[in-house]
Amino acid sequence: MSRWESIVAFRVWEQGAGHREDTEPLRLYRDERVPSGFAFYEVDASYRPPSGRRRPRSSWDRAAAN
Repeated sequence: MSRWESIVAFRVWEQGAGHREDTEPLRLYRDERVPSGFAFYEVDASYRPPSGRRRPRSSWDRAAAN
């Protein structure tokens, strides 16, 4: 999964010269039986715990911190 600040930022990257080179190693794992290899999901709302309480860290948080 990738996170982008906006759909515009994603489109700029996707249409940029480095896009094919960056994603080339992943093509081996593409499932050609599926019409589209990706989907877009837009966050409508998010939950923030009350001040002073922390939510449990996810594996994504740990990976992003490294």
